[in-house]
Amino acid sequence: MKPMMFHFMTFPSFILILLSSILQSCHCVRIGVIGGGISGTFVSKYLVDFLNNDDDCSSLQELTIFDPNPIGELTDKKASSNNDNDWQGSRVSSYRLDDGRIVELGASVLTDQFKLILEMAKEANVTVGPPFFTGENETKRDGMAIYNGNGETMFNTANSTISTMRAMAWRYNMDLLKLYRITSKMIERFDAMQDMLLETKKYFFESPKEMWDEAHLGPFVDMSIADLCDYLWIPQVLPWWRKLLPGQGSIRSELLESMLLVNYNQGNSQINAVTGLGSFSASSHSKMHSIVGGNAQLISSAFAQAQKTHSTKCPDTPDVVVSHSQQRVSTVVGSLDGFEVFASDGSLLGHYDIMVLAAPLAFSKVEFLINSQIDSSVLQPMPMGGLVENHEDTRYGQDHEGHNPLPHHLSKAATRTYTQVVTTLVRHGELQHDYFSIDPDHIPRVIVFTEKGKAAEHNITSIAQISPKDGLYKIFSSEPLTLDLFQKIFGSSVTIEYEKIWGGEHGGATPDYQGTGDSTEFLLYDGATGFSGHTTSGGLYYPNSLELSFACIELSAMGAKAVAKLIAKRLGWVEPEKVSELGEEL
Repeated sequence: MKPMMFHFMTFPSFILILLSSILQSCHCVRIGVIGGGISGTFVSKYLVDFLNNDDDCSSLQELTIFDPNPIGELTDKKASSNNDNDWQGSRVSSYRLDDGRIVELGASVLTDQFKLILEMAKEANVTVGPPFFTGENETKRDGMAIYNGNGETMFNTANSTISTMRAMAWRYNMDLLKLYRITSKMIERFDAMQDMLLETKKYFFESPKEMWDEAHLGPFVDMSIADLCDYLWIPQVLPWWRKLLPGQGSIRSELLESMLLVNYNQGNSQINAVTGLGSFSASSHSKMHSIVGGNAQLISSAFAQAQKTHSTKCPDTPDVVVSHSQQRVSTVVGSLDGFEVFASDGSLLGHYDIMVLAAPLAFSKVEFLINSQIDSSVLQPMPMGGLVENHEDTRYGQDHEGHNPLPHHLSKAATRTYTQVVTTLVRHGELQHDYFSIDPDHIPRVIVFTEKGKAAEHNITSIAQISPKDGLYKIFSSEPLTLDLFQKIFGSSVTIEYEKIWGGEHGGATPDYQGTGDSTEFLLYDGATGFSGHTTSGGLYYPNSLELSFACIELSAMGAKAVAKLIAKRLGWVEPEKVSELGEEL
């Protein structure tokens, strides 16, 4: 009877052990992404790209993007100009005119350096066209003018008999050459950084700082473009001997600053050098492009590709694994096992092992909490920075990334405010050349403003002709503008088509850099315990950390790529290869 009793007593234990083993080997993971813009949709696509076999497919139980807006939605006249959903939704906004033409309300220009964006566009068969392209071929004006206020145009290339680069070379002299050379070096290093990110099994960067330092661009991030100009002996004010020559100007106070005001609504002393040189490169080094149909196509295409790629790679798993939940997240409660995610109405949206915050932390309006270790019924602020220490080089090692052993505060950059920008579309306008004291035979397509010109002209930073057939113009400014002002600039027939406010109570356009590119790590919180704890649960990632150094849609894509690689390494979807500090295989 004893043998029978032995088998009878141990059979249930054997089943429990077997079931426990099966559950432990499953490693099923649920990933939630807050924000369905470039960062959120691209990180989803990149994550699915890492699924290489049935085990990987079965491990991904859910990948949900939380965004209160439809993915890649186009804006029209019915849409609110102050959309509360921009807090967590896309900061890409494409406007559809009543005749079907599409105008990008934010930054629309891409360059050849936008490798990840152009690669995504190619994969999705999204058409890339010339700048400001609305979908119709039209004969538009050419050239650019720099306006300094009070009727003073500093530089105008419209209908010029010489090339723009030759005109710039004469006006800005050796200063142009200095800026061109340093920008060329920056582009080479930036290209190398992109190539490192595209290495699937190498270079797992924990932070933007690691990325910039690996590409030897750290000094450019840590200084303002004004400080770099001082270092290069590029003056703010022309020296006396150049004032004796005709047609001379300061590249620093004219071309460079006006470009930064257009792109970031900030001047030379506020913008870090890598951002400043990146803006300058668009006019000096690269061919410019735009996405035909608006940048919103990139978002919808990335999400569609994520779903399609998952269906192709994982035919035996449900199609709903990659999905969009049209909800605004209000609260995330972290623990050692993962996260509970709650909607703005207090309802539970689900339990997730890994969360990705793909919206600016400064105005996402998400409360991140954990249960108190003293009383689990009490919630306290999540200690951003995590509880894990790891002394190994996590760019290459197979262990997952870690943090200091005790909670610490994030850098101030993580909660940095964002600058306000207002985009206004007007129709039936005819630029009044006498308002700007411009020769009627040399009216440019684009007028950009110096700091002085911006202050004199109601905080306008640029005016661009979009379509001549109906007098369609796009204006960037710091504050909303009145119809009376537009009638002075464009004539009495002008009408306001649409106004989009990026900022104020509704978020912002780009970070207030304050002269540097300080950032925080990509991993904001880690639920792993101890000094060498390993877990697939409890990781909160932040791809938008990269835009705290340099904000543009290419950097949003790069942040998404960096975070996707870290998550894939954490989940065992990719096995890192060791590389040396010089990038050579050992």
